[in-house]
Amino acid sequence: PPHLPHVGMKISCYLVLCQSWWIETGIAQITDVASEFPSEGSWSYQYQQFWGNINGAHCAKANSQSPIDIPKTLTYIKSFALEKTEKGDQLGRAVWVLKEPTVNVTLTPGPLTWDVRLMEPDTVVTEFNGMPYHLVKITFHSPSEHTVTGGHNSMEIELHHEGKSWTGETKRLIASVSMAASETASENSVLASIWSEFSSAAGAVVSNTAVPSFLIGNPYLELYPSDKSYVTYSGSETTPLCNAADWMVFMQPGVMSLRQLNLFRASISGYTPTRLMPGSSADSVTPAGIHASHWDSRYGTNNRLTQDLGTRELTLVQMLNAPSNEGLSTVGHASFVAGSPWSNFLIILFVLLVVVSFIVLACWLRKHHYGHRQLDDDDIGGCCAATSDEEIDGLALQRGIMDARSMYGPAPGALNPFPDQVMLQANPRAGFGKHDQIYIG
Repeated sequence: PPHLPHVGMKISCYLVLCQSWWIETGIAQITDVASEFPSEGSWSYQYQQFWGNINGAHCAKANSQSPIDIPKTLTYIKSFALEKTEKGDQLGRAVWVLKEPTVNVTLTPGPLTWDVRLMEPDTVVTEFNGMPYHLVKITFHSPSEHTVTGGHNSMEIELHHEGKSWTGETKRLIASVSMAASETASENSVLASIWSEFSSAAGAVVSNTAVPSFLIGNPYLELYPSDKSYVTYSGSETTPLCNAADWMVFMQPGVMSLRQLNLFRASISGYTPTRLMPGSSADSVTPAGIHASHWDSRYGTNNRLTQDLGTRELTLVQMLNAPSNEGLSTVGHASFVAGSPWSNFLIILFVLLVVVSFIVLACWLRKHHYGHRQLDDDDIGGCCAATSDEEIDGLALQRGIMDARSMYGPAPGALNPFPDQVMLQANPRAGFGKHDQIYIG
């Protein structure tokens, strides 16, 4: 009202504040709904707990998800020598078919990862358990998605293969190479050839033009480690839709420069709104296993959190003729224990010798110490010879009692030559798993 101008001003201010509050509240509610019920094209690493709500996704399926934390000690170990065959290099049930020294690829940078696609997938083939898998794409995740006893590496490169079963069903195999970043390390050659194409690839994405192709070294020859020992298990893809996949996680990491790591992390962190797990300036968010000086915590991360292993089994396929390597030998900074075949053989031989020695000793004790001295004719006759039939019958009865004792066991009060259980303590090591003690009946 004209005579109360200050009241009108207050009412106008209240209306503006209320309108602003409703707008902000509405935006927040829309954001929460979008986060809780994402689509295949809108999910983010910040809200991984809602991936199971994506239509057609398998991300909430228990005991089947990846990545996982690999324990320090594994129960199942298979050892093979890497052999040259007509098809390619073979290690156990894995055969890497070598066709070309280089492959033609395209690079598509994005808000989640860099997507490297092969123009001709049949140029890199891995046969696993008798089925051929063709390399389709390569993705990058920082920090590493798989861990060993909780320890990360700076990056994990995942090589996605696809094959067809006899029923026509698509099968997936993912080979994983972790990378350790170092200030003193030279640039990784394969990553350098991909990183050098980033500017032109990003420009093509912005201008919505065709992404140019370029050549990189065959990943098997230039990216896979020289020690091809790997852990294999059944899991899933680490991004929605989380389809089922078998994994081949190489234990020996590669090395990349710190500049290469920061270039990748800065590029995927530059999108607004971000779909990464947001970074922070706090040093406490440095992933376990990575040195704080090698990690810029301001950038976001694109790794899925480790999933419950459940009842699944891990198998280490160990390369016997691997060349000696210096530096890190596992994912992260956690050590990976795997007994050599010779040490396993010596332990088994030692156990067998102990068993045989114990049996021989027990037989000797039973024969020489726990029998009884049988009565002979001199015991019946001689100076104490019996003169009557009753005395002779009594001695015969005594002989029968002692014969029965010798038949059914040692004399009363004697120690049993066969203890119920003898326990040998073995050093905990790979190959025994949780069964650190060997029991011999």
